[in-house]
Amino acid sequence: SIKIKNLNLKSKFSYLKEKLTLRFYKLILGRKRMPILNGKLKGMLWPIKSNYLFIYGNYEHPNVLKWFDDNLDSESVFYDLGANHGYYSFYASKTINKGKIYAFEPIGEHYETMVNIAKVNEECTNKLF
Repeated sequence: SIKIKNLNLKSKFSYLKEKLTLRFYKLILGRKRMPILNGKLKGMLWPIKSNYLFIYGNYEHPNVLKWFDDNLDSESVFYDLGANHGYYSFYASKTINKGKIYAFEPIGEHYETMVNIAKVNEECTNKLF
């Protein structure tokens, strides 16, 4: 949990904007998902109950995502162990179209969330195993 009192003014504004956006989608629009707004997963529907950084497309450090971009190709085989909601698997699915992606998540609630994300994003349904 972020302690807002420890943030600088710009970070406080950004944090509040992001929280208000999520509340708008959830409370005003009655949505359980909203599209990711930036990055390689832009447009993909993601559950609002997740960390808001997913929604803004900046969940992971750019160097980590650069490693994915530099090391994966269309025929790669990718294993996501402890996949949580499958962020890395879905990110990899944007590059891998002939290879396979295996996502393993032992926590039932997280696994169900990952499966639901794949179901509502039809382009991912047949890519994850």
